[in-house]
Parts: sequence; C-alpha cells; structure tokens
Amino acid sequence: MEITARAPGMIILAGEHAVVHGYTAVASSIDLYTVVSLRLHSENEDSIRLQLEDVGLDFSWPIKRIKEVLSHLGSPFSSTPTLCSLETVKSITALVDEQSFPETRIGLASGVCAFLWLYTSILGFKPGTVIVTSELPLGAALGSSAAYCVALSAALPAFSDSMELDVNKWAFEEEKIIHGRPFGVDNSVSTFGM
Repeated sequence: MEITARAPGMIILAGEHAVVHGYTAVASSIDLYTVVSLRLHSENEDSIRLQLEDVGLDFSWPIKRIKEVLSHLGSPFSSTPTLCSLETVKSITALVDEQSFPETRIGLASGVCAFLWLYTSILGFKPGTVIVTSELPLGAALGSSAAYCVALSAALPAFSDSMELDVNKWAFEEEKIIHGRPFGVDNSVSTFGM
C-alpha cells in the first residue's frame, strides 16, 4: 500500500521582517505543492530510503545501522512531538554524514535530518521508501521546507499506531531542525492553507 500527501507552499504578503520581532504578518498559501509518497516494505527489506526526486538525491539507511545510532530514542514516540534534543540531532547528523552528499546540495542536509527524526519518531524502525517531489523552488521564500515538513507529517501517521497526530506540531518540530528558530508561520499556513 502507498500513501500520498501534499502540502502547499506559502508567501508572506506583508510583515515578513516584522515576524522576526514578534509582530503580525499576512500570509497565504499558494498553488504550488510538495508531494510525499510513502510505501512500507516487508521486514525482509531492511532499510529506510528517501528519494528527493527534483534534486536527484537518493539516500538509504540500513535499519540495523539506524538502530545502532538511535537506540537511545526508544520507538516510536507518543502522538505529541517532543523537542528533538541536541544529542538526537548529533546522532541523526552522523547518519546523514555517512551518505554521499554532493557539496552543491549540502544545504539540504538539515532537511534529511528532519526526515530521519520524523520517520523514526512516528514509525520507529519500519522499513520503507519515501519519495518527495515538489513544484516549489528551494530558497525562494515560498515555504518549500514547510511544505516538505507538512507533507511528511501528513503521510507518515497513516502507517503508525496513532492516527491522531497533530500535523502542524510535528511539522514545526521538523522546521526547528532545519531552521533552528522558526516562527511557525510557514508550517501553519502550509498545514491549514490560509
């Protein structure tokens, strides 16, 4: 079985820099989407795979290796996301660093870390493949990372034991891994399509 979820990009119409200082902004979703497809595998196939089709990147981690590095996390977490600790980020970064990352695409590493954190947090160590495609250009202030996080957060719970996951909260935690201190506007607009 395959599950597909999509999330829109977004644009801040007014107040982009005001948000940084805690003031209100006016934002809207746009008609460009990121699509995530998820397919779980049988226990015989022992890897978690991420394909970022639009940028030509394909990553695969053996379940055994992920368990070695992330066994301290337990699996899976509750339906409410918890802060991704510095220790966890370091562990996940070590897994990402083991992959062949082209120097020109190194900026995407934090998004791959966010994926591994979310996947293992929700699905534990179940083998599967996630394919991501997007109409959103990267780095164009159109919420490409938020749409990525929201689409992942919408797709993964379909195979979890807890279907009552708050997509926006999970996406916000992913955005923290990618951006450090996001304000929540991007993921909220992408989640709720304002």
